[in-house]
Amino acid sequence: MSATPEAPKAYPLINTVLLLIAQPIAALFCQIGVLFELFRFDACQRSCDAGLGNVAFYGMFAVSVLMLAASITLTVISRRRGRRTVFIPLAGLAVMTGAFIIALLLIGEATA
Repeated sequence: MSATPEAPKAYPLINTVLLLIAQPIAALFCQIGVLFELFRFDACQRSCDAGLGNVAFYGMFAVSVLMLAASITLTVISRRRGRRTVFIPLAGLAVMTGAFIIALLLIGEATA
């Protein structure tokens, strides 16, 4: 017997499932944030770059959907092989956060 109790094996699975549930919620909030930032195009007349705004909006949508699909797929594959899976949804959330920041910067540049 060891002095430190071992955590039950269900905790990593529960954490992974909770992070996978949080990922589409975070994607929705990121999409809404980018959508609200696109209202900045109303303030400028002809100096805005609509193409760059479209790249930011649709790029954020594509990254969100691809990261969600990749996270679920890689989590299932890693889980079947018996590996730790809690870091896969965290990496997906980090990539979505980075894409959100880049989209905001692109919209700021398009409306400058």
